[in-house]
Amino acid sequence: MTNFEAITQAIKSALDTAFANRTPETLVAIESEFQPRESWVGIYFDRVEEPEDQQPLTAGRKARMLLRFQVWCWRFGMTNAQASEARDSLTGDVECALMLDRTFG
Repeated sequence: MTNFEAITQAIKSALDTAFANRTPETLVAIESEFQPRESWVGIYFDRVEEPEDQQPLTAGRKARMLLRFQVWCWRFGMTNAQASEARDSLTGDVECALMLDRTFG
């Protein structure tokens, strides 16, 4: 398992814990295609950047990397307004769950 996969799995674990007793059940998936469910969160590793202006003087032996992940939140609703409100609520819950877990480093 690469470090990127470990970080992705840590994000999934944090969200699974946060949504364990949630109704409707929220499916948290890693790198998978959309699954038509009432509540769904997808986690995708996007890219790695190594900004030149953030590299230490020991750049030959160390490098600072900026990792980008995408987290997609989807909720079903009978109307567009209902679905948008539910999606925004889920997005806020995801943000809170990730901010509460300080182990990502």
